[in-house]
Order: sequence, then C-alpha cells, then structure tokens
Amino acid sequence: MFAPLELNKQHLLREGHPANKVWVTGGVVVDALEAKRKMKSEKSVFDVYPQLEQGEWIRVDIHRRGNQHQGRFKAIIEGVKQLVEKGYHVNFVEMNTTKQSLDMYNLRPIIEGLKKHDNFLHTEVWPEFSHVLEFYESKHCFAALTDSGGVQEEMNLLGKPCLTCRFNTDRPETVMNAYTNILVPPISGEFITKMIDYIHNSSEIQQKMRSGKKLYGEEVGKKFISTVKGLMEQRAKPFSWTHDEWNLFD
Repeated sequence: MFAPLELNKQHLLREGHPANKVWVTGGVVVDALEAKRKMKSEKSVFDVYPQLEQGEWIRVDIHRRGNQHQGRFKAIIEGVKQLVEKGYHVNFVEMNTTKQSLDMYNLRPIIEGLKKHDNFLHTEVWPEFSHVLEFYESKHCFAALTDSGGVQEEMNLLGKPCLTCRFNTDRPETVMNAYTNILVPPISGEFITKMIDYIHNSSEIQQKMRSGKKLYGEEVGKKFISTVKGLMEQRAKPFSWTHDEWNLFD
C-alpha cells in the first residue's frame, strides 16, 4: 500500500494492515501537475474564454453524487446565483452530473438567467487540463468552489484557496494541517454565500490559505517505482490476500 502521507499510513495501521506492507510515497498528483506544466496548449485559456481576463474568478465544478441530492444541489445553485448578484465573478462549469440535475430539478432557468451578467461565465467541461492549470495559476483565479478530491490536492500545490462544497472530506490534511482548504457545506445558498463572503473579506485568511504547506511531496513516481524495484530484487512478495496477512486460516 502506497500512502500519500504519514497520516494515511497511521489510518491503515489502525485498521490492522501490517507496517511492512505500507510505504509513504507522497501524492501522485504532484507528478501529474509537473507533467502538465510542460504541455502547453496551442491557445491560451484566456483566448478561449476572454471574459476570464476581467477580474478574479471563482471556478465552480460540482460532480459528486452526494451533491446531486435535490436539497444540496438547489443550495449550490442558489449560492451561485447570490454570489453573481453580489458582484462575484463566477465561472460555472457544467459537468455531466450537473447537467442531469439542472434538468431534473428544473434549475436550468436560474443558470440561463445569470448569463445576462458580465461577471458570470457558463461553460461545459474544459477539454484541456492545461487550460484548467493555466487558469488556476493565473492572477484571475480567486478560488475553486468544488466537491472534487483531486482539486483539493491541486489547490494545495498551486497555492490557491480551495472551498470544498461538502460536509466532510477525504483530504482532511488540507483543512487541518495545511489550511489551504475550507469546507463550505451546501446547507443553503445563503450559507454558502456568507462563507465565501467571510473568506473574501479577510486578507489574513486568504494569505494563510495561499501560503499553506505543500503536503504531497515530490518525485512521487520515482519513490513508487524504487520501492517496487527493491522488493522485486529482494524476491519479496508484497502483494498478498488480507486473510493471509491476518493468518485467518492457520
């Protein structure tokens, strides 16, 4: 088992996994970001979406099944509406699950109505991740409002605030250790707006989130392969069934 952090290793040990089968290597997102930084798109994201060059934007991407519950999803859409009406620049990315929920709950008219505002940009999923990375690293990105686990890691590495629209997170280290992430649970549109207002109005909080510790290491792939190579050279057997590890049938 290859754990991103020591915290993850300790969880696995408490679950009963043997210590000699767990290695802390860091998070694979590190290598993915570095690879993508070297792969420049032919066109800039700001050529594709010129509107993004005006102001600082919150990029909203919601896709988790838990947030497609009618109450939660409606709260998120109401939050987006209130943010736009208060003057925030909001890029709403329509994911596949988002598309279904907008139509199922008859909330699409709200999104269509927001298009009259210059500070609102409605897009489909951006086809090139290099565009996403270019935007996140630019001065025009204020924060990500997301329910993605991967984005929580990416924003930690990129030094931008992550506003996680969930009631809990599988990346608690970004909240509790690095302080680059804040949970913004979809209780209501008003609650989401108040949370973002609070962060936006506090330069101290923003600075803390942008300067948080980078958690996920470096050259993670090399550590992964080096560990596997060493085990192969030792003729070790690192892969086994749990019932063998726990000696259930001895």
